[in-house]
Amino acid sequence: MHERLVPATPGTPPDGKLGVREPRTEHLLVLYEEKGGKITRMWIRADAEKLGQDPTAGEDVLVRTDAYKAFEAKIAECKGGKAGDFIFHNYHNTPTVG
Repeated sequence: MHERLVPATPGTPPDGKLGVREPRTEHLLVLYEEKGGKITRMWIRADAEKLGQDPTAGEDVLVRTDAYKAFEAKIAECKGGKAGDFIFHNYHNTPTVG
């Protein structure tokens, strides 16, 4: 969930220089490309199923969704072949200190 997101006004450049909309909460899934320790590109998709808010949506659930399949296809396209292996982290089930 992305809170207080302030997107550009529809039909204007995405940097917001010609105006922005009111802050709002958006449920989004984001695929980041990292090179040399820096985020170089990202792809954003609406989280229509609100998977990010479901602490029971583990790897077995996510790999069957259209969103996962779309991101996997994007990775394969960028690599010019198969997407390859991945590491899954369930951040809903991560111990914290404090």
